[in-house]
Amino acid sequence: ILWRRVAGGLTQGQQEQFAMPFLAALGSRQHTGPARGPKGSHEAAERWRLLGSLERLTSKRKTSIGEAALEGELDSATLWTLGRLGARVPAHGPLNSQVAVEAAEGWARRLLAHYAEGGEEMANFALVHLTRKTGDRHRDVSPELREAVIAWLEARGASPRSVELVRTGGAQRVAFKRREA
Repeated sequence: ILWRRVAGGLTQGQQEQFAMPFLAALGSRQHTGPARGPKGSHEAAERWRLLGSLERLTSKRKTSIGEAALEGELDSATLWTLGRLGARVPAHGPLNSQVAVEAAEGWARRLLAHYAEGGEEMANFALVHLTRKTGDRHRDVSPELREAVIAWLEARGASPRSVELVRTGGAQRVAFKRREA
């Protein structure tokens, strides 16, 4: 958890080196994967989230990690990771390390097909990040896919803000709940 939280402050080289053990497991194509462990394993979930936090990895590496995530069971941690790896608007990483728009579109289409009947709430998060409008024609997904995601989100009662991020973009707001004394 600590490494995931400080990942934004690491250089690209540090992030690449940090990810090496997970990337080696990806290359071996083991069913346990880079971050998979026993089903429901907290450690496996945190490893996936760590990989999703490494925004300075190369586009090629992020695409490999995303494809590995899609090969396994899609739980909330792998969906979060997929959304962050393919995010059209990075939290801290440079634009030149984003996954190609074609990869993000492919992932979004696979999620739409996988969750056609509903399911995991974190799929909303992933789809919003994968298809969020930026106003940059090199980063934005196709208008047809964006409309399909908007319809999917609305059919599942997603928040108006989620729909707005896909439809028009804008800054992501973080809300903090105030503790009552």
